[in-house]
Amino acid sequence: CAFPDAPTESTSCAEVGVLGAVTGVIGSVMASEAVKLILNRQSRRQQTMNKQAPEDNALSLLDSTLWHWDGLNQDTIKIKLAKRADCEVCGQHQLHSV
Repeated sequence: CAFPDAPTESTSCAEVGVLGAVTGVIGSVMASEAVKLILNRQSRRQQTMNKQAPEDNALSLLDSTLWHWDGLNQDTIKIKLAKRADCEVCGQHQLHSV
């Protein structure tokens, strides 16, 4: 959805290299998102089991968001994205819960 027309030629990480710390930072953010997703699901499941009305206390996730991290200046930018019907990744496909 973010890049409908992928470039035909681009430089790969194998060619240019990746600073090791970058993979650690991004990996930590991804792990944090996974924990928040699990906690949100557990909270909803517990409310359902206890026959409680759902509370709007869900942890904010980065779903449908392009998260840009500028490691040089320690800045981040979050851009909300809309799904496209013709997107090969999320358009017609349903994500299945784990």
